Amino acid sequence: MSFKPGTNFILFLPPLFLFTLTIAAFFPGRMSRDSLSQLAQAYTGEYTDGHPPIMAVLWKCLLWVWHDPGVLFVFHNLCFWALWAGLTAVAFKGWKARLVVMALPLLPSIWSQLAVVWKDTELSICLLGAYLFAASFKLLGRKPPESRNFLYGFFMAMSLVLFFYSSAVRLNSMPALIPLAWYMAMKDPKKGGTTRTLIRACAILVT
Repeated sequence: MSFKPGTNFILFLPPLFLFTLTIAAFFPGRMSRDSLSQLAQAYTGEYTDGHPPIMAVLWKCLLWVWHDPGVLFVFHNLCFWALWAGLTAVAFKGWKARLVVMALPLLPSIWSQLAVVWKDTELSICLLGAYLFAASFKLLGRKPPESRNFLYGFFMAMSLVLFFYSSAVRLNSMPALIPLAWYMAMKDPKKGGTTRTLIRACAILVT
């Protein structure tokens, strides 16, 4: 990966505009009965197993920063648009391709999900981030060790954190996580999988 500060700064301007537009249009986010139930748990600190409690715990932590129910909605969108900007910078070259990729979240099937405060939204954001960080540390892994610095470990750790959060926020998320675990376990995606790849993927899933 090669980053040019000026070019990559410009890449964040369209997502910043779309982030602002989403917040202005939908704040504090649309909430279903499930969302309101988890918000109540975040306020009281009393959690039930009707839903995975990790979203309510995250909501409670964010309420310490800003005591407004819309804080989780803002956090969701901040994470999504930042990750999407990172995806365009890492995976695509040329301003035309990047502009097309940046416009994809405006599709109703994606943008409508960013307007609601659901655990499904968190799952989608976590999957996006986990794949992005996994791809990033694999790209860094092709370079000499001295050129990786701390980014290699950081990208790998972030991918694992988002993977595990995905499995915790939606208990039926495992089918979506199996290909991600396989991709994370592959040392070189071009060479495909080996027995060691299978063992590493199973270890990630079992954990």
